[in-house]
Amino acid sequence: MANLGAMTPEQVVRALYLDQAMADAILAVPPTPEAATQAQGDAASNGMYMSKPNPDLLTQLSKISAPTLVITPEVDNVVPRQHSEAYAAAIDGAELRRLSECGHALYHEQPD
Repeated sequence: MANLGAMTPEQVVRALYLDQAMADAILAVPPTPEAATQAQGDAASNGMYMSKPNPDLLTQLSKISAPTLVITPEVDNVVPRQHSEAYAAAIDGAELRRLSECGHALYHEQPD
């Protein structure tokens, strides 16, 4: 798994996307100061939860009672697969669906 805190901004973007042409397009535009700040925070939190799923999130997820679909990419270089599986398992009756042809930024690569 990627250690985002140890990566350059370009490496982080490339880790997020399976489709490297999308990564190229994003890297062609300089980030806003707000986006750069957000990326630094994201990288720091990524480092905190690389070895195990976030226990606070697991506790909160177990309170969900609505029908829930958890979506994760088939290939995720940021969040280990077992984390997504644990998050889905924490929600009673949740369905876990893995999407192919995308990376961690699945909302950009497969918006539909």
